[in-house]
Parts: sequence; structure tokens; C-alpha cells
Amino acid sequence: MNLKETVNKLFAPIFKNLEKNADRYEYKPSHRYALFGIGALFGFLSIIVAWFLLTKLSTLDYGYFLPVIVFSVISLFCLVVSIFGSDRSVSGIWKSSR
Repeated sequence: MNLKETVNKLFAPIFKNLEKNADRYEYKPSHRYALFGIGALFGFLSIIVAWFLLTKLSTLDYGYFLPVIVFSVISLFCLVVSIFGSDRSVSGIWKSSR
């Protein structure tokens, strides 16, 4: 079993939800690139916020980790769909159907 099959099995509920539209869909490669860029941006934001939390706070409050968690989950979702998702699942993110 290769990496793509493993990731597709792991994230099957997400992919099935995005691909449930049985109609025709409109896909452009720029949609995948934009989704990857958004995922990379949110990943960068989560790293920056975590770095500020760990270096600048004298008292560590766990409530400040909420943005790190949210940004990381959004980043993971966008990156997984943009890298391993089918064309239909990428167009499902943008809701682009004909």
C-alpha cells in the first residue's frame, strides 16, 4: 500500500463529503494551487503564533494555543485536499459546479 492510498483511506470521510455532488464539476489547476497556498499560509501562521507563544510569554496559558490548533487544522485540511484529493474534491472546496 502506498502513501496516497493510506491517506485516502485515512481521510475518506472528508473526501466523500467533498465528492458527494454527482453533477458535473468545473476544475482548474489554479484551484489546486490556490488551495495549497492557503494551506501553506495557515501552516506558516500556526508556526509563527506557536513561536511567539513559546518565546514571548512569561506565564504559559493554555488558552493561547487555540489559534495554533485552529490554524494547524485548517492547514492540514487544505494541504491534504490539495495534494491527495481528486479533481472533484478540490472543486468541491470551491463549490464550482456547472
